[in-house]
Amino acid sequence: MQMNPFFNGLARRHGLTALVVSASLMSACAVKPPLQEMSEARSVVKLAHEMQNSDPALQQRLQAADSSLEEATKAIQAKLFETAKRKALAAKREANSVIRILNSEKK
Repeated sequence: MQMNPFFNGLARRHGLTALVVSASLMSACAVKPPLQEMSEARSVVKLAHEMQNSDPALQQRLQAADSSLEEATKAIQAKLFETAKRKALAAKREANSVIRILNSEKK
């Protein structure tokens, strides 16, 4: 079954328009580096390092936070801002968990 050439061309043009609009919206979301997330992650990781004790499990979690922070930095350098944001948030989350555990041990 052959489609009317007018509708065929129309569908192609709107399909292309939808593709261009989608690509523009996706790129607009990740145009800026996640500077706030990186700053917060660095601060929390630094605080966790200052509070750390000799517990091997906590040291392992802190190393994971360091690793995520390093990966976030590399992602920013590669202009992979969404990846950088995810890694920075992961580093912050891991460091916060170390801080919570250390604070609970002090009580």
